[in-house]
Amino acid sequence: MKNTLSNTLKVLSKERQDESTKLNESRMVSENIAEEKESKLSCLKVNNKQMEISKEIVNKQILQQRNENTELYVKLKKESDAGNKLQILSKVNQDERKRLNELREISEIMIVNENHKLICTSQSRLCLEEHIKPVTNPKERFKNKCIQQIDETNYLNVKLNNENESSMKQKIALK
Repeated sequence: MKNTLSNTLKVLSKERQDESTKLNESRMVSENIAEEKESKLSCLKVNNKQMEISKEIVNKQILQQRNENTELYVKLKKESDAGNKLQILSKVNQDERKRLNELREISEIMIVNENHKLICTSQSRLCLEEHIKPVTNPKERFKNKCIQQIDETNYLNVKLNNENESSMKQKIALK
């Protein structure tokens, strides 16, 4: 029995040693797994930080692009508004030129009509004066002569003014 007991003890001791070895191996494997997990976890933390940094960079770039797009939109809008204003001003200028041409033509016609009236009036007066001359006395002749000279002076003044206006209008039209 001693032998059996001793054998049993040996077997038990051997089993315990095997268990102890297995436990040690299992502990070492667990430690290795824990180290690998810690390593992976630290890598994941580093990757997460890099991702956050990349995300911040991308967000900054997006904001910068938005700002640039907004600035470009504002510039484009200003240029478009300026172009529209130029078109409106161009149309207004064309209308004003057309009105000026029409007014110039009307003025020229009015000047011709007024000149014609003045000529007719002067000629009529001269004819009347010639018919009246034989009837008048020397004082009246002198008076009529003065009136005639005044009429001629007025006629020449009107003619000079018309020519001045005409030349001014031509200068304006040329501008």
